[in-house]
Amino acid sequence: MTAGSPDGKVRRFLRSNTSRRVYFAALAWIGGISSSPAAHLPKASTAPDTQQGRTWASIKRLPDWSAVWVLSDESFGEITSIILGRMRGRVPLAPRYQAMLDANVDAESSNETKCIPVGIPESLGIPIGHEYLFTPGRVTVVFENGIVRHIDTSGRPHPADRDLTYTFAGNSIGHWEGRTLIVDTIGITSQAEFLIGLRVTDKTHLTERIFRKDADTLQIDAVLQDPQIFTKPYEYTRTYKRSKVSMLEYYPCVEGARDIMVNGVQSGVDLTRPLPGSKP
Repeated sequence: MTAGSPDGKVRRFLRSNTSRRVYFAALAWIGGISSSPAAHLPKASTAPDTQQGRTWASIKRLPDWSAVWVLSDESFGEITSIILGRMRGRVPLAPRYQAMLDANVDAESSNETKCIPVGIPESLGIPIGHEYLFTPGRVTVVFENGIVRHIDTSGRPHPADRDLTYTFAGNSIGHWEGRTLIVDTIGITSQAEFLIGLRVTDKTHLTERIFRKDADTLQIDAVLQDPQIFTKPYEYTRTYKRSKVSMLEYYPCVEGARDIMVNGVQSGVDLTRPLPGSKP
């Protein structure tokens, strides 16, 4: 693979603009397609409150997800293939969005290149760490890129349309079915991305089933729906591996910042004033 090849562009982009960790540079492209999940819209939970994590006592009955989770090589490989056009048709994009994906192979138009948050669901599709925090009536997901996602498990519904606030993380409600967390998300700002360079709309609806596949693997079966973007619901599976790093490594990135790159890895932000006539 050469630095100027499409693979090199995507891998360099994902590596340098989404994490400071050197070990992410070793993620290798893996071919193949993850099996489509039998995911569905969340249904009302019949489990008692003692199994919904609404008290500290009931949280003790929930599965242990304490770890930093990082996108698996297999899932990273599938996403890379989609971006490079090797799996055309895997994502049921409407013609307009397919044309946009074809034009953005080098990822130059992505939020990350401008230090704009990618939001949800794209934060779950790039090689950065995230972790889950359980508190009564809430699951909080913290990402290394600064996104914080609150999943309300208190039993309340989504706010009415007139009260809905659109954010990069969206408005998420969830409930537990056994050891699986069912999440329903709306209210994602139209500035957020679902693939590199492709943004959602205010009609995007995300549903997820999150569970531990084994001791070192977390799996998310998801359905992404938006009549403006997709010709049919987009079903996909992502897996995440337990990281050897026990704590998240937050890296700041604000709009308009100039990256300092060391051996292709983001290590900071250059705040010096550029010389007159120089490129930012």
